[in-house]
Amino acid sequence: MLKAKILIAADDPYLTMYVSVLQPEGYEILSTLKGLECLRLAREHQPELIIIDNTLRDMEITELLRQLKSESQTSGAKLLLLHSQEIPAGDQMSEQKSFIDGYVRKPFAPPNSWGACASCSARAVMKSSRVR
Repeated sequence: MLKAKILIAADDPYLTMYVSVLQPEGYEILSTLKGLECLRLAREHQPELIIIDNTLRDMEITELLRQLKSESQTSGAKLLLLHSQEIPAGDQMSEQKSFIDGYVRKPFAPPNSWGACASCSARAVMKSSRVR
């Protein structure tokens, strides 16, 4: 069975720890703290799912999402955005919503809910992926 890859781009190092609960289920976890590194890793490893925190500081999130969906090496990846608020229709953030396959609202409380929510969201998005 092929191992599905999940790339996490978040400046919260705890997210990687939380999502690592998926490793025993056969998922390979890659992580970075930067948007530009996310692009490089996505091109190189072609993950099935990319989880992106909207607080990355080295790159504008909408541009990162646009590039990931427009490049042939990365366009097949499912994109899950972690966002601090709802993304309403007609809002300036609705452009971000046009590029993503789903989003999870943060913060989570208590802290162990973060991992559970991110893991469940990753599983849900991965169900429609080509690799399980």
